[in-house]
Amino acid sequence: CTLIICVYQIFVVLLYSNSGKMLQTTQAVILNCRKKGDNSSLVETYTQEQGRVDFMVFGNKWKSTLQPMAVVEISYQQTPTRTMGTITEVTRTFVPQNQDMAHQCITLFMAEIIEKSLRLPLTDETLFNWLTNSIKKLDQMDELSNFAAEFMAQLSTLLGYGGAVLDEWRDLKSLDIIQTIQ
Repeated sequence: CTLIICVYQIFVVLLYSNSGKMLQTTQAVILNCRKKGDNSSLVETYTQEQGRVDFMVFGNKWKSTLQPMAVVEISYQQTPTRTMGTITEVTRTFVPQNQDMAHQCITLFMAEIIEKSLRLPLTDETLFNWLTNSIKKLDQMDELSNFAAEFMAQLSTLLGYGGAVLDEWRDLKSLDIIQTIQ
């Protein structure tokens, strides 16, 4: 009987000592960061390894790092019994140099489109690489007239809506949308 009690106590200690939490690290693009309560935030991301994942962040340590479309490396704890992990460390891997109003508006537009388009936690390395390259390309561009439309056309093709949208975009690429609006 004492052997059974000892085995049970060891099992309980092992179960509650680690609580099944796993520390993981991945590359991610921040889609949105919403304040939840006084001291926590809900961070919506698109990760390289898991696709769309939401995390909780406690405290305001990384407030300036968790901006929309920031390319970061995150360390997080994931508990098997919970759907949302907790971020423990954030390191920015790409810092944009262009911070004028036009670049910021397009960045927010991109974040909103990706957030609304990608709802499931499906891994797509091609999509993740395209997204990070688009963020870097936007930062290097001075002329932004057609960037948002080209972004949408390429995203629709990557999401499987067919190449017809991108073919039509290539035919219309010579148009300057901003000059047409003005």
